[in-house]
Amino acid sequence: MAWRSRSEIGPVVVFIGLLTIVSPGVLRTLSTTITDEGASQLTLRGRVRLRWEDVRQVRFGAYGALVLKGDEGRIVINCAFYQNFDATWTWLARRLQRVWPADEDA
Repeated sequence: MAWRSRSEIGPVVVFIGLLTIVSPGVLRTLSTTITDEGASQLTLRGRVRLRWEDVRQVRFGAYGALVLKGDEGRIVINCAFYQNFDATWTWLARRLQRVWPADEDA
């Protein structure tokens, strides 16, 4: 590929840099699998699998994300990408009752 001018290199470098930053998040989101037994997610280091009973901590992340932590690693579930945000949130809360964060407004 021949460059017509040096000014074309800048946008390409910026695009590659942004792609490097964004790719792990896209990979996590698109590879998330949620079942009755647990959740799994592909990361740059391999697939992380957590059974619901193995989740040790749940915290709320940015933009409606739910971060599950266990001995095997961490899984970020972005509920905003599911068809019904409230139903997904409720379904997960039922399976993670013992570690679900307390309601701070109560």
